[in-house]
Amino acid sequence: MRFALGLILALLMVEAALAQDTIGDLLAAGGKRLTKDEALAVLRRATISGPTAAGGQSLAELKENGTTSGYLTNATRARGAIFGTWSVDDAGNFCRDIELRFRETRQIKDCSTLSL
Repeated sequence: MRFALGLILALLMVEAALAQDTIGDLLAAGGKRLTKDEALAVLRRATISGPTAAGGQSLAELKENGTTSGYLTNATRARGAIFGTWSVDDAGNFCRDIELRFRETRQIKDCSTLSL
């Protein structure tokens, strides 16, 4: 379970990591794409946190009702807010529609493949 959460964390970072394998590389190495039910089981009530590519930190709580909130800091520890919704589509992709309020507001709406 910790491996799954670590992999999901890498996929869900607010800012992209500097160097990552592609999903195709992970699947070719024996990874397994999560089903919708598997993804929901892992993500419901999860807290996702970690470093950003810009040297800051992020933390987001995925609530069971489909909302998310959290914060983002930069390298100088200035803090911004994360608000929005999350879901898992029928293909098992993690989808988010969030607003980052950090100096200026930025809307992010995307989906990511989840795999083990």
